[in-house]
Amino acid sequence: MQISTPSISPIFAYFHEKRKKIEGREKSGFEEWAARDGTVTSAFPNKVWFIFIDSSTRIESWTMQRKCSALVQGLRDAFPETKAWATVNNWAATTIQEVEQLSAQAASVRLAVLNSTYSKSNAEETPANIVQLLQQCQELYYRLFCDTETIATVIGVRVPEHKEEDNLGVAVQMAAFEALGKLQSALAKIDGNDNETSSIFMARNYMATRGKVEERLLGKVSDDGGKRESSRSPSALLELRQVDADAMLGVQLSTARIARLLRSLVTVYVLNAKKLIQPRSTSEHMLT
Repeated sequence: MQISTPSISPIFAYFHEKRKKIEGREKSGFEEWAARDGTVTSAFPNKVWFIFIDSSTRIESWTMQRKCSALVQGLRDAFPETKAWATVNNWAATTIQEVEQLSAQAASVRLAVLNSTYSKSNAEETPANIVQLLQQCQELYYRLFCDTETIATVIGVRVPEHKEEDNLGVAVQMAAFEALGKLQSALAKIDGNDNETSSIFMARNYMATRGKVEERLLGKVSDDGGKRESSRSPSALLELRQVDADAMLGVQLSTARIARLLRSLVTVYVLNAKKLIQPRSTSEHMLT
């Protein structure tokens, strides 16, 4: 029994246009036959549904690709290249100089501490100049940490689809991520390494260390309201002075390291800006 179906000319026209946009190829043999015949008989019912399903699948794939591209482009528009450039330019113009000024201030305070003679009165009040300098470091380090996140995001949303070849620009991006990670580790010890010389939490660590020495020198109030005898060791006073001096030495070491990392990152970004933003010449800022 021969079964006839209505003309598929509208269906063919719809899917043929979609397939031309998706694939940019010539009509298949079946499409030529369908356009010429205009009807489908029982000899080819399965082929009609095959073409229908195949075209639908390709359109869904095309639609999903468009959605993915729009999503990624939205992220890139939210973090334009100008954000990273502004941050890098600010590092080169002012931030590095600001870091070095903190280092010079710390050196001056440290020298004054080492040249002074400590008594118990030094344990009764935390040095305001040292605390203020450590808090300035904290604010600067926090700002730098946020800056690195901005640059990493600008680069990160431009990482292309993985390929087995043409990955030179991607390798440059990965190297930039590694350099940014080193700066973040220096700023906040996010790798958990206690041997790092710098940290955004230097002020807290300084106060905790100094508080223990102060307690030994001044004595600790007991639960019954009495007061435990304070330490009479001359080394305790020397230790207190050394705690203050070491806090400033930590600032000097950390600022020296951070200034070096900032200069390296500025150089890496400026010399490789094109590859960092467009790692593949054929990517055209979209998913490949």
